[in-house]
Amino acid sequence: MHYLIDGHNLIARMPDISLADPDDEAQLALRLKGWAARDRRRRVTVIFDGGLVGGEAMALSGGSVKVVFASAGRTADSLLIRRIQAVKNPAEYTLVSSDRQIMAAARTRRMPCLPSERFATQLKQADQPQAPAERENPQLSQSEIEEWLGLFDKE
Repeated sequence: MHYLIDGHNLIARMPDISLADPDDEAQLALRLKGWAARDRRRRVTVIFDGGLVGGEAMALSGGSVKVVFASAGRTADSLLIRRIQAVKNPAEYTLVSSDRQIMAAARTRRMPCLPSERFATQLKQADQPQAPAERENPQLSQSEIEEWLGLFDKE
């Protein structure tokens, strides 16, 4: 599954990343890399506003995560809508955004949508350490105990 993510829209819903952070995009990219690495089928393209030159940010991209900045004079929203319209098989993508206009463009193409709030919750849950599985505590019968004692008794 390929996730197409509205970057700043998602950051605004993340409890531990702020749009005011100077490295908010890098923090999100790092988080997405960890999340994507847990399942090799996940591919992520995250698009942000505010790039001077625009295009893929090679320093932030890596693994199955591609980070793209809209160039000056363009918006991430317009880039997202263009990508939604251009994908060959929209059913293989999931849009992550809470922007109504972008979500409408995705629905027109029958691309699944996931609100940023829900995706942020999924990311947070994925970061939680998993509780170790309970170990079975098998009970041995008296005859099994005697058999084992007989095997190891050296008297």
